[in-house]
Amino acid sequence: MASIKIQDKGFYTTIQDLGREKYASLGVPVSGAMDQKALRLSNLLLNNPENAAALECTLVGPVVVFLKKIAFVLTGAQSMSFLDQQAITTNQVYIAQKGQVLQVGKVTTGCRVYLGLDGGIDTVAYLESKSLFYPISPMAIIKTGLFLKTAQSNFGEIKGARLQSKITHYLENSNLTAFKGPEFHLLSSKSLEKLLSTRFSIGSGNRMGTVLSPILEKHIHKMLTGPVLPGTVQLTPSGALFILSRDCQPTGGYPRILQFTEASINSLAQKKMGDIFQIALK
Repeated sequence: MASIKIQDKGFYTTIQDLGREKYASLGVPVSGAMDQKALRLSNLLLNNPENAAALECTLVGPVVVFLKKIAFVLTGAQSMSFLDQQAITTNQVYIAQKGQVLQVGKVTTGCRVYLGLDGGIDTVAYLESKSLFYPISPMAIIKTGLFLKTAQSNFGEIKGARLQSKITHYLENSNLTAFKGPEFHLLSSKSLEKLLSTRFSIGSGNRMGTVLSPILEKHIHKMLTGPVLPGTVQLTPSGALFILSRDCQPTGGYPRILQFTEASINSLAQKKMGDIFQIALK
């Protein structure tokens, strides 16, 4: 029996767990939640398995109809969201009754909201993950009219208790840390100085990667194709910096000058176009 119906899919909503990590040799991206801190928190608050799947909602989330009584929580970005007429607070567990409607509205701080459901979303796992990534999964994003099941509940509501957390500080973190990448030594002194002194802004991007502005110097360095990961920063010949995200390819042919820390990758997932940050070496 389905637990929720997607009445409106929102701007860009996907199903994500922690991803598929064993298939890079086949050219398969890891995928998984862009902000894994937020996903883990939603599962912790609901007493779900750590890898339970949730809805990842970008900028404007979906409208969801609850088809049974169920606990839920919104984590990650703060948003203007409502359960019927009741405003919903981020990082606080609520109990929805059958027939109630949740509107995950426009984000006010951050970029991505995670809608965690009691038991986690129970869909087919493709290559050991429920994360949507077409063509590994049959669709890239959820569709309006979709019915979704949830797995067995471990929440155990006791006398109406509501769990909550105040973890939001990383949403607006403007100082992000990275390790030196394998080709860091190829940077000229001028590019290195600019890299560490510039306040970069987020340009166009998606779940595969994000372009930064401004650019560094042009270069002619060539390298053999090598492994890349979410959080790898590639330097293109034009001097543009490209941060790889969760749906990135497993290999790349541009110099890998930086590798962001996991904490910084989660913070980057909560930045939208025009947001500013500075890079520090770890």
